Amino acid sequence: FIGLTNATHKALFPDGKGKSKLVMPWDMRFGVSLKPMKDLTVNTDLMFVGWESYKQLEADFATNTSVWKDMLSPKNWKNSFGLKLGAEYLINNLALRAGYVFDGSPIPTKYMDPSLPGADRNEFTVGVGYQFTKNIRFDAAYQFISFTSDVTDSALPFNGKYENSTNLFGFNLAFSF
Repeated sequence: FIGLTNATHKALFPDGKGKSKLVMPWDMRFGVSLKPMKDLTVNTDLMFVGWESYKQLEADFATNTSVWKDMLSPKNWKNSFGLKLGAEYLINNLALRAGYVFDGSPIPTKYMDPSLPGADRNEFTVGVGYQFTKNIRFDAAYQFISFTSDVTDSALPFNGKYENSTNLFGFNLAFSF
């Protein structure tokens, strides 16, 4: 697409400026990596995110109409934490990997809606890597993410049960020189 179009109902959607402000959260992470055996590496991370700063989503338009109005949407998110566990075991040039992530949701059920379904997530990962030569490596990974949340006290008209799962696959061929 190239170019601009003229709105057919320009009085309802006037040209103009608008502004919005979003305070990004603080983010702290702590990690430890251990080698309990020569070929085994175990990692763990804790993460804390200050989502409490996200109180509302606000949009202020220079010109308001009956359709296009200033917006104020309460969010009232809470601080969240997460935990990551992972391990890698080496057998000659083959690396076997596995992991688990718990990612706590910052969204109170009262403010949850389908535009950004947020519930505590459980993530499971497995992977494999192979070092063909000093300069060529191949990696493959799979991740399954799942969450379920019952929303029964929403301030918005979106009560219900939200279920989501995702299957992610990754492949990498690396050349170093």
